[in-house]
Amino acid sequence: MEGEDMRNNVMILILAVSILFGGFIAGKTFADKSSVSTAAVPAEAAGEVFTLSEAADYLHMKEDFIEKIIIQEEILLENTGSFEGMMFPYLKAGDEYLFSKKSLDDWIMEAAKNRRVYTEDGQNKYN
Repeated sequence: MEGEDMRNNVMILILAVSILFGGFIAGKTFADKSSVSTAAVPAEAAGEVFTLSEAADYLHMKEDFIEKIIIQEEILLENTGSFEGMMFPYLKAGDEYLFSKKSLDDWIMEAAKNRRVYTEDGQNKYN
């Protein structure tokens, strides 16, 4: 019986070491996969967000005209409950407007495709 107990203890020890080693390997694998990449942001991504002034320069529009378009589109959406096509894309953080270059490109392409005409007060002439 003593020999059998000794063999059981050795097997338990081997099993415990195997579990610990397996846990260590699995933990290391998950840590490697979930670590945040510290690679530098590509230079072209750094200029992807514009302020109102930068967006106005990019689109060759005046800042107040962009603000008028945004306000008029919001009024139209509020009054009718819908808006046909893509609204002028922006994010407002506090009092500051921010614009994605890609979204501005998409908006200008759609507006040109649909031949939108905006009046001086920012209203879409055909809505």
